[in-house]
Amino acid sequence: AFALSPDGTRIVVADGRKLLVRPVDGQPGLTVDVPGPAEDPSWSPDGTRVVYTSNYQIYVAPVGGGPVRQLTANGTVNGDATWTGEGDWVVFRSNRSGGGDLYAVKGSSSAGSETGLAQVTSTNERETTPAF
Repeated sequence: AFALSPDGTRIVVADGRKLLVRPVDGQPGLTVDVPGPAEDPSWSPDGTRVVYTSNYQIYVAPVGGGPVRQLTANGTVNGDATWTGEGDWVVFRSNRSGGGDLYAVKGSSSAGSETGLAQVTSTNERETTPAF
C-alpha cells in the first residue's frame, strides 16, 4: 500500500518493516525502520508523520526521524487508520465493541495509552475506511 503526501511531492510505501518515503520526482528518499510489518500508511496533514497499522495495532512514525509510537492498546484488533483534518486525532476501525466501529485517539498518544480514546460510531455493520 502507498499514500501520496498532502502537498503531492512525496509518496510513502509500506514495505515489510520499513516505510519508504520517496519524492515523486524520482530523487533519492529516505527509509523509516518500523518495529513490525507496516500496512496502510496515511500521511498527517502537515506531512511530518505517517500513521500505519502493524499486527492489528496503530502506530505513528515521524518522517524526519525519531521514535515510532504505538497509539492503540494490545489485545484489540484495529486497522484503517487516518488523520483528522487538523492532524490532532487519528480515526481507525476497531473490533473492541464487537462490530468494527470507528474510534478516535489523540495522535500524541504513546506506549498504547490510547489518550482521549472515543468511540465515533456504533452500528451493527462493520465500518469501512474513514476519510477526511
